[in-house]
Amino acid sequence: NCQYVVCEVDEAEFGLSRDLLLDVMKAENVIARRYFHPGVHRTLPYSRELPEYQNRLPNTDKLCASCIQFPIGALVTPEKVERICALLSRVQKAAPNIRQKHA
Repeated sequence: NCQYVVCEVDEAEFGLSRDLLLDVMKAENVIARRYFHPGVHRTLPYSRELPEYQNRLPNTDKLCASCIQFPIGALVTPEKVERICALLSRVQKAAPNIRQKHA
């Protein structure tokens, strides 16, 4: 339905964490965002009323730390999609250098 483009960033496979990828996207004027962040179990009122779940949802925490939402909608032209995809490819190839500069 073209509502969202959400991906899970596998740091070992892609070469960068989701957050570092977000930094690179921002520097390249691509507005991407964290998705499912924070997990509902970590927000009020749930974190206060159900504290026993804070460390019992590891899969939720993993997804909250790795999902990224890419731009979508009427203003995202096919050319912009191609630009974002090409940028992702270049970023992955340059991941070792990017990690080194941000260490």
